[in-house]
Amino acid sequence: RGWGFEVTVPQKVSCSLEGPDQGKKISEWVAMGIRRVGTKAFPARELKAEGFLLMPAGRSGPAFIVTPNFYVLKEYNTSDLYALFIGHGADRIAHGDSNFAGSWGPVGGLHRSDIATLQRALEAEGYDVGSADGLPGFKTRRSIGSWQAKNGRAATCFPDADLLAVLK
Repeated sequence: RGWGFEVTVPQKVSCSLEGPDQGKKISEWVAMGIRRVGTKAFPARELKAEGFLLMPAGRSGPAFIVTPNFYVLKEYNTSDLYALFIGHGADRIAHGDSNFAGSWGPVGGLHRSDIATLQRALEAEGYDVGSADGLPGFKTRRSIGSWQAKNGRAATCFPDADLLAVLK
């Protein structure tokens, strides 16, 4: 199996479904409206296999359905972005030059200490952010999305200055 597939995620599918502990058969993701980018379908052999939603920039960047092989890449370096770019780089070598279809939106602006403050505030409200380390990993991203949805906000699943100001 490959490491994963770039996908489009409809707004009706919560970005808080991200994570290696929330896997579904790829056919289930498809039934929810998730599609591969472009006109490609998922390979038939993949539809019965487990896949995991990955949205490293929340709604502000490309999204992926990754396979367990993505997490093998993370055994060397636990960063989602590291594993993503190693897998993507391997695809580019094997299949030619192809950029992500999704663009990376505004994901900067906060210091690591700001994100740690946000994480501590979410922890105080009972959310599992992994740890208050200032890194927006999948547990932090999905906790943000869950908090946003619970509080009547559009779920972006990524930290920003407005969210920090509200939760501080």
